[in-house]
Amino acid sequence: MTDTPTTSPVSAPSQPGGAGPITAPSGSAAAPAPAKLLVAPLWLRFLQGLSGVGLIIGFFMPWIKLGEMVSLSGFSLVLTGGDVVEQLSAPSRGLIFSIPLIGLALLATAIKGFRGLAWAGLATGILIGLVGMYTLISAFLDSTGLGMWLVSGAALLAMGTGALSLRFSKR
Repeated sequence: MTDTPTTSPVSAPSQPGGAGPITAPSGSAAAPAPAKLLVAPLWLRFLQGLSGVGLIIGFFMPWIKLGEMVSLSGFSLVLTGGDVVEQLSAPSRGLIFSIPLIGLALLATAIKGFRGLAWAGLATGILIGLVGMYTLISAFLDSTGLGMWLVSGAALLAMGTGALSLRFSKR
């Protein structure tokens, strides 16, 4: 055994009698960073839960109204047959059926406040938004004639030329 002094990671007390602060040596690493937030903020959890409840309730409310006689909800689009219903719901019938299940999943993640809340919300919004846009565009394309396309194109052209003329007149 040798009589060489050993060093410890913590320096000795600065005052006699053991009083005084104990500090880490100057070359040591700083304190570890605080842990990441594992639970989403309450306001965000509330909004996510509200979107889940909206998906569940909206599934059973009217989606399509054809006059006063015919009204179709998401539930009836899944269960009902026919040419019109098939045209509106056939490409996305499985997704329509999953809407209340996705709503329940969003509500559960909001209640628990898991960090996956962000991904669940983004995936739901993107998926339902894309399928909804596809359904609207395909129904619009299937139900419009040449006159509607001519009017729509002329309106877009008029809007563009008006915006350009306003842009050039400010020079």
